[in-house]
Amino acid sequence: MKKYPLFLLLTFSLGAYGGDSLGLNALHSIPFVLTGQKDLPILCAGIAFAGAAFAVENSIEPLTEDEVNGLSRNSVNRFDRNATYHYSKSIDNFSDIAAYCILATPLSLLTDRKIRETAKTFLVMYTETVMLAYALPSIGKGFFKRPRPYVYNPAIPLDKKLSRDARVSFFSRHTTFAFASACFMSTVYGSYNRGSKLTPLVWAGGLGAASAVGSFRFAAGAHFPTDILTGALAGTLIGCGVPYLHKSTNASARLSLTSFGNGLCLSLEW
Repeated sequence: MKKYPLFLLLTFSLGAYGGDSLGLNALHSIPFVLTGQKDLPILCAGIAFAGAAFAVENSIEPLTEDEVNGLSRNSVNRFDRNATYHYSKSIDNFSDIAAYCILATPLSLLTDRKIRETAKTFLVMYTETVMLAYALPSIGKGFFKRPRPYVYNPAIPLDKKLSRDARVSFFSRHTTFAFASACFMSTVYGSYNRGSKLTPLVWAGGLGAASAVGSFRFAAGAHFPTDILTGALAGTLIGCGVPYLHKSTNASARLSLTSFGNGLCLSLEW
């Protein structure tokens, strides 16, 4: 996944936020508020953290030919081993498109009048979500330097295995982005539309799309199942955690169980 679209996205969000007071939206009638004491440090630290994560990931040294030749898929744990048999450039490219589409999907909430009236609060929370979803996998990649599954596949050309990108498997940024965006969108939508019958649909659609991105990364031979599951967990914590940190003092968390199709859907509202 290329890096520059992320920074364009952050620039858009921060530019839309502007320089107004962070306390402007502290209204009792809305579920989320901003505070200068909290959000300015988070934004500044987040930008610095994302920059440091970018530098750490790009400082990774590629595998040498001897290191590649010394790898064996039999050394991979049984849970992850099947991923070493997969590879598809077309699915890899499609997963890029899918992840970026899901990442941008929360911006569609601005069509909701209630959310649009507190757009600055929404955009700051969205920016913080994107920065964390970018930075955490980058730190993991720089620390673990785990070879991607296709590196263990003898059918893949050696030159692909010798690139820096071949050594950044843990953990999946695509999946982190997808789950962070899906959970952020669903949590925010449900909080502004408490009791809405559409909330289970938003949760089901978002989590289904995010899960599809994870499956694409597996089918492409880009990530092991443990990379994908870790990304899903990290993204979920980010997507639900950022709205939680901004919930209004008079808002309370609520888990609702509603019927959906032939089953039940558990949704979270703040």
